[in-house]
Amino acid sequence: MSEKTLQDVLSGLNLIEDVKKIKEDVYQRVMTKMAPDEIRKRILMLKMVVDVSYFEMGGYLYWVQKKGYWKAWGYNSWTDYVEREVGFSLRKVEYLQKIWYWIDSMEVPIEKKKELVALGWDKTKEVAGIVDSKNIDEIIKMGDKSSLEFKAEVKRKFKQQPNVGTQQRFHVYLWEDQHATVLDAIEKAKELGNTDRIGHALSLICLSWLAENMDLKDWRESVARTCIKMEQVLGLKMLIVDKEENLVYKTKGFGE
Repeated sequence: MSEKTLQDVLSGLNLIEDVKKIKEDVYQRVMTKMAPDEIRKRILMLKMVVDVSYFEMGGYLYWVQKKGYWKAWGYNSWTDYVEREVGFSLRKVEYLQKIWYWIDSMEVPIEKKKELVALGWDKTKEVAGIVDSKNIDEIIKMGDKSSLEFKAEVKRKFKQQPNVGTQQRFHVYLWEDQHATVLDAIEKAKELGNTDRIGHALSLICLSWLAENMDLKDWRESVARTCIKMEQVLGLKMLIVDKEENLVYKTKGFGE
């Protein structure tokens, strides 16, 4: 993709004036004198809008990646699209996608999914990976509690007590370097998933991999995504060819 700026993208989609008006309207609203109760109502409405926006964006980003729409939009990679157009870190986008994927993949009636989403982002993200067809009604009923009370109740009922009779033991042998990598990944997943359960963290990692690679038809795309992440983390320049010496991936601008 040519070096287009976000302004170029907005201009191409005829969004320049819309974005400008939104920004100006926000300033005007905040500077307008309002009664305290009106301010209070506005804050609550904005919180609800944020809740809905996170769910909606997570869903759209999930489909953009799964269907590969970013390719038709002229980007070299998924990461390129996320960082240059969406303006979020890849970690934040993956987090939004995971919450959506969990909800969308649950085998429960769609009306139940709508009720779960209606609890709001703060509460729903707490039960992602925990809620299922057996406990969804109980969790929805807990939705009347404040966010703090809801989180405490979820932790008490679902995050500390073993689900006797449904858990399965998983045992695997790893080489020393593999073991270190797996432990690092689990610790990061525990941090992002706000959990102290290894099983929950491991399911987060697996779901992330499935969401990223579902319907992946070109393995080179997966290699490119991995290389881009390594470039960002390690500051490397990379040139990769397959066994027939066909170019698979090259760092942008490398050797030029």
